[in-house]
Amino acid sequence: MNRLFSSLFLSFLLVFVGAASFSQEHSLWRGGTTSEADPELERLSRAFERLAEKVQPGVVQIRAHGKVSTDGDGGSQRPGNSRGSGFIINPDGYILTAHHVIVGASEVEILLHDRRRLKAQVIASDPQVDVALLKVEGKEFPALALGDSNGLKVGELVASLSYPFGRESSLSQGIISRKGRSQNVLAGFDFIQTSAGANAGSSGGPLVNIRGETVGMITMASQSGNMGFAIPISVIKNIIPRLLKGEKIVWGWLGVRVSELTLELA
Repeated sequence: MNRLFSSLFLSFLLVFVGAASFSQEHSLWRGGTTSEADPELERLSRAFERLAEKVQPGVVQIRAHGKVSTDGDGGSQRPGNSRGSGFIINPDGYILTAHHVIVGASEVEILLHDRRRLKAQVIASDPQVDVALLKVEGKEFPALALGDSNGLKVGELVASLSYPFGRESSLSQGIISRKGRSQNVLAGFDFIQTSAGANAGSSGGPLVNIRGETVGMITMASQSGNMGFAIPISVIKNIIPRLLKGEKIVWGWLGVRVSELTLELA
């Protein structure tokens, strides 16, 4: 019996050693090491971890129900749903998002970071700037601070937060590629261009600086999703109080018409 047990143990040991040798000699990958990472990169990584923890609770998903869509040219109209993003700007439940996310919806629902769902009321909206102000019932919501987009610099680190493709909350890191101009809303403004990614469902999400202050609101993205365009927050801070007063924003028109230049007109 002892001889049988010894033989089985020896056979198992030989198989184990042989398998280990085979793994070492014919491994398809290299195992990780315990060597230290670059301390500067580690500090940067931890900084973005803290930024996500600070900002994500104030970012929400917007669910617009009952939006009418058309099936092709002259096709039948049918109700549909769309999803976007938004962010809380006041603890009393005021939320900013993009106008095109909620326009035409019969009902707007907010999904909070803690997974609660609340009905929202559209308080004010402007299609030209593409901004909408919503309100949900409640108190002590985690609100984001609004920064100063006029002080942005090209190359400055930023992050965009949203619910892309209607999925979970996401953070994308990038830089300011081109800063927007917002001296006078009535004279128009330039979008902030950023390498922080944006995709379908990102519209209405905040663009924040490294202090967690909102400097813009994402409203457009490149087709590949590797470039985002944001409305400068200074423009939004200028227009929201006027919309709350019920003021109708009248946009200037230069009276210019494009036409073919002929010899008679030259």
